[in-house]
Amino acid sequence: MPTINITSVFVDDQAKALAFYTDTPGFVTKNDVDLGDYR
Repeated sequence: MPTINITSVFVDDQAKALAFYTDTPGFVTKNDVDLGDYR
């Protein structure tokens, strides 16, 4: 299976996007950096 090493995805709703990308294709969150209002 191919792997994705580094990527950035810009979204309007962080919680909705996180739920989509982890539930639908089954991606695993390895690092979620808190940048204050920008997360």
